[in-house]
Amino acid sequence: IKQDAKISLAENLPAHVKIVDLSQIYLTEIPYGVFSVLKYQQKDCLIVNNNELKDLKGDLNSLDDLKKFDLSFNLLKHVPKSISSCQALVHLNLDHNELKTLPSVLGCLQNLETVSACSNKITEIAPKSVLWGNFTRSSSKTTKSLKSQTTLHIVTV
Repeated sequence: IKQDAKISLAENLPAHVKIVDLSQIYLTEIPYGVFSVLKYQQKDCLIVNNNELKDLKGDLNSLDDLKKFDLSFNLLKHVPKSISSCQALVHLNLDHNELKTLPSVLGCLQNLETVSACSNKITEIAPKSVLWGNFTRSSSKTTKSLKSQTTLHIVTV
């Protein structure tokens, strides 16, 4: 499916469809209009995995109802601060990117339950006083507890 065809399909989704899936179409950026489709058609899941995204451009402020955001298997080097406007976000998948740090703004997401950031180049996680609240580290270094209900999965390779 051509990139334009998939976007036009997303614009005409039936109301009961809550997922916009733009995976595996070699995107280098999220196409103009996708965030509007998510907001105005009340979609709560955006999947853009297995693309070539290096940066998240666009107005993330319009994604305040987004519950699941899958950005895995891209080329992201950082998570933009504007992700803090995704206040309904419950699950964030950042696996298999080029991230070196996880920003403190993730701590502002009140509903966030799971952040997965496996197979990245993470060397720094924002200070626990800002981001993690009740921070505990498991002995395997693969799971860290965020606040009291959020789980962060990181596998260091």
